[in-house]
Amino acid sequence: VGIAVRCCVALQLNDSLQQLGSYSHLAFTSKNGILAVLERLAELHGGPESAVQYVQQSGIKLCALGADGQVLTDAGLQVHVSPVEASTKGLVAELEATGQAAGARVLCPVPHIAGGLVEPPVVPRFMAALAAAGAAAHRVPAYLTAVGLPSPECCSQEAALLQAGHFDAIAFSSTAEVGDDSMQRETASSACSASVMCGSNRLLWGFETHS
Repeated sequence: VGIAVRCCVALQLNDSLQQLGSYSHLAFTSKNGILAVLERLAELHGGPESAVQYVQQSGIKLCALGADGQVLTDAGLQVHVSPVEASTKGLVAELEATGQAAGARVLCPVPHIAGGLVEPPVVPRFMAALAAAGAAAHRVPAYLTAVGLPSPECCSQEAALLQAGHFDAIAFSSTAEVGDDSMQRETASSACSASVMCGSNRLLWGFETHS
């Protein structure tokens, strides 16, 4: 991924975070998004403590899914919306159920898909669901999701074992890892892979890399 793309992502995130007070909600869809925003805020405001104070003074409500919210809590921030169903669908439902969706201005830090990967439908559906609920959703790239390996040959050993039937299952930790490109290459993931044991079963684990 080129320097120009990285700079563009950083500038867009900076602009949005500098206008944090103009939004009613900051909705995170992943732990990576939270970490990226906290890091950027710390850089913009001279440290973690000043960043936390800036967020608190903005009056914005923070939304996080499941255990991801612990990252915000550990940083000294309050999680205002944490749906029972830890998904973007659950988050929209929670905003609607609590009367916070209609008229809300929601900033959504999401990944910028690069390196030839195809964006999974999760974020576009989230944006559409927020709009349908009456919210004005603004997506901003917070970090990059790209192919972690330079070529299919890097997974040649795993591919050979997979074709020989040595694995009982393939486990993915993110929808970004699954796509036609990854399967056409006969690798377990469009990002990286590792062989692990789970009881008596041998699994091939695909995992996503971010920057």
